[in-house]
Amino acid sequence: MTPDTILASLLTISPWTIFKLFILLSLFIFLIFALVVVKQVSIMTSTFRTGFEAPLKLISWLLFLLVAVIFILAIFLL
Repeated sequence: MTPDTILASLLTISPWTIFKLFILLSLFIFLIFALVVVKQVSIMTSTFRTGFEAPLKLISWLLFLLVAVIFILAIFLL
């Protein structure tokens, strides 16, 4: 590809496409964050015994599953 064709193809990218890529990237980063939260809650509940371990683990896994479903839906719908 020549530089002219590369420039022409970059200029044809719509703002909507850039917006969709930004949303998908943001959701992917949030998915990684939710996975880190699950790991941190797991470490925390194994370290500190408070009697509230099961609900904390459940909430962290629900967060991860919700973000994963939203990310997959965004891939198909955007």
